[in-house]
Amino acid sequence: MYSSRHGLPSDLVLDIVKSSKGILFETGYSGIGVIDNGAVYSFKGLMGNNTFLAIREFKGRMYGITTQELCELNYESGRMNVVKRIPTPESGVGLATIKDQLVVACKNGLYLFDNDDLILLTKDRINQITCIYSKDDFIWLGNYQHQVNGYQFKKEGLQWKAEWVYGYTGKGYDNIHCIATDDNNTIYIGTRLAGLFRVNKIRKSPSTRQLKVDDGLSDNNIRSFLFLPDHSLLVGTGSGVDRISETGKDSLKIDNINNFFGFSSTVYKMIADTGKALLLGAETGLIRLTGLPVEDTFSNKLPVFISSVELVNKQDSLIDITAPVHLQYDNSTISINYASPVFSNERSLQFSYWLKGSGQQTWSAPTTNSSVTFPNLSSGHYTFMVRALGPGGNPSSQIATLELYIDPPFWRTWWFLSLVFALLSLSTILLVRRRINAIRKEAQFKQAIAESEMMALRAQMNPHFIFNCISSIDNFIQDNDKENASAWLNKFAKLIRGILDNSHNEVIPLWKDWSTTKLYLELEQLRSDNAFQFTMEASASLLNGHYRIPPMIIQPYVENAIHHGIKHRGDKSGLIIIKASMEDQQLVFDIDDNGVGRERSAALKDKNPIAHTSYGMQMSSERIALFNGDHKTELQIIDKKDKEGKPEGTRVLIKLWV
Repeated sequence: MYSSRHGLPSDLVLDIVKSSKGILFETGYSGIGVIDNGAVYSFKGLMGNNTFLAIREFKGRMYGITTQELCELNYESGRMNVVKRIPTPESGVGLATIKDQLVVACKNGLYLFDNDDLILLTKDRINQITCIYSKDDFIWLGNYQHQVNGYQFKKEGLQWKAEWVYGYTGKGYDNIHCIATDDNNTIYIGTRLAGLFRVNKIRKSPSTRQLKVDDGLSDNNIRSFLFLPDHSLLVGTGSGVDRISETGKDSLKIDNINNFFGFSSTVYKMIADTGKALLLGAETGLIRLTGLPVEDTFSNKLPVFISSVELVNKQDSLIDITAPVHLQYDNSTISINYASPVFSNERSLQFSYWLKGSGQQTWSAPTTNSSVTFPNLSSGHYTFMVRALGPGGNPSSQIATLELYIDPPFWRTWWFLSLVFALLSLSTILLVRRRINAIRKEAQFKQAIAESEMMALRAQMNPHFIFNCISSIDNFIQDNDKENASAWLNKFAKLIRGILDNSHNEVIPLWKDWSTTKLYLELEQLRSDNAFQFTMEASASLLNGHYRIPPMIIQPYVENAIHHGIKHRGDKSGLIIIKASMEDQQLVFDIDDNGVGRERSAALKDKNPIAHTSYGMQMSSERIALFNGDHKTELQIIDKKDKEGKPEGTRVLIKLWV
């Protein structure tokens, strides 16, 4: 059994599928679980939507569906990608593969997944779909209105279509959870609370039989179906697994399998596994049941033995088979003889063999030959297995085995290959170390340059700004305005101290940089004799969050708004609005001023250009790119204009990935 304790995303398992590579995938509340040769891996969903309802393999890729999205799981890279949003929010239901196509069931319709898009197949006769089931070229859908609809999935020209061919509406039973059909035109319908319905769809007036707890089921909540090779039906319920077998015309036998295995849990999915086992997706985890006859239980116990092994084209070449056989690589064509002592008429006896290690993937086709020849076996380890088959073609449970070892030439021995590998590894290590040292020195040099530039940027503070601030504070002192002098001196000291403190950190809390920017604006307002007003807008949750940004990252753009925009207005009606907000994992700064705009500012050819601001903006742009890393750097400067096309200010948008 596998559960969250073993590494699955959650205990609840809603769907199970085994890929073409033999890897097991399961879905549940918290994502997708993968079991690969006993190793368990877990993959979470995207955008907070972790409940995966179903998973299917399509064109060698794994696709899972939630109520909102169709996602692709790349197991090798460990990435989960949203390939398509479900057309109607919160409406995803399930997946099915049919005729090498992937169809998606949503509450409002059936879609074909084609070229990363969802193409509507049908909405007819459908309202609030609850489940999907496919067999041969038919798709079956169940819904909340107690209906089952069958569609023939076919291709007309270049277009796939789902043509409605059958519909059935029950009387008084509950929401449909699952559907299955057998080869006798019988539909099995599992409901939420009303048990199981068995409908013969070939008749003009379909005959219906309802099975509930009173008839022997362990629960009236039916969640899944699985047909066994003996044509009996396994039923997953809210209390375990039942088996329904036909004992005669209209005569059924119900066995509670969960009583035999001693468990009671809601079973959402069942698939057959190797070794006559079952895999169950339950509310308590992924359960493997063995001992249940998921294949034909009849197995002849015919004895079989390997009588001799000999080298081909050599006289007196019988080989001792009481121990594992060892042969040289240049003398490896052998013939293996076997027999079964049971039948007097040997022509009625068949054999099947398997040479593991030779590339043979499974047992050979039945043959009446009592020997097999393997020419020129390459070096390696082989296991030869042979079994007898009875007259009905049933394989014996008894298997004879023989271990074979073909010794390799010296240039393929482990010690020679190890020596070559060691020499190549040593050469590679020396080259890699040399390259790493060169890269490290180059990186250290670049880092030193970057740190120097960063320190230079942090240490910058326009001398005119400092001088004017001190001059303004001095005016308060000269006017004997001690209260204002003290207040502004404290603000100036706090700004300088904040800049010095922050210069030692690559990133600082958002609220801290927000406060420093506010101090800077207040001092600029003072030294410009209140030539402008400003507002700063950010939610308390944003400022109280754990967001960290580079220090003084927006200050050069604010300074540019003051000195190249507001300054040239010539009045005291300047306004700067600074906003901070979150958009799709990005922290967005919006700096808006009502200055003269960039075109007019450039035309005025300021006699005292502030090169510091341009340098600061250039460095800030580089710091933004460095902070965003592999993400696209988004820095927009928008020239605002009125209806007549006249400049009315500048707006700067800065986006940081946090």
